[in-house]
Amino acid sequence: MFVLAVDPGYPGGWSVVGKSDAGLKVEFSGKPPAFTVVKNKRRRTEINGPEINRLVREFKERYVPLYACLEDTHAFPKDGKVGAFRFGWIKGFWESLFQSHEIPYHLISPHTWRSFCLGSVRAVDKSQSVVKAKQLFPNFIEEDHNIAESLLMAYTFFGKIRQS
Repeated sequence: MFVLAVDPGYPGGWSVVGKSDAGLKVEFSGKPPAFTVVKNKRRRTEINGPEINRLVREFKERYVPLYACLEDTHAFPKDGKVGAFRFGWIKGFWESLFQSHEIPYHLISPHTWRSFCLGSVRAVDKSQSVVKAKQLFPNFIEEDHNIAESLLMAYTFFGKIRQS
């Protein structure tokens, strides 16, 4: 059994974790593909939807059965309008992608994975996520908190949501 876990913030992080009798293993981790556009003389990075779609299709064929989990986050009152809209758009993109590929998915709140993995429900220092991910997944060598958080969501998925 495998789970594709996504931290939808920008730039975000995603990972595929497999579960077997030997335990959990990171099969894939990284940042979702992106590209840079120039609009009104400003550079802006966008997620590469077609490439992400192609990779998810590939993951679905390679990692059977594949489930997904997505961090259930939301905008905050102090977020700017553009940032809040963009954040919601990215989260909606992932949900639509999972639905179109018929991948069963679960929304995992930051409260849930933080309390399960870190023992705290408050926002913690991002480096704690990296340290914990390295403890749980010895083959994880990244120093990126977005990718680490996707791994912690996968760990929560197997430990709390889908225990079979």
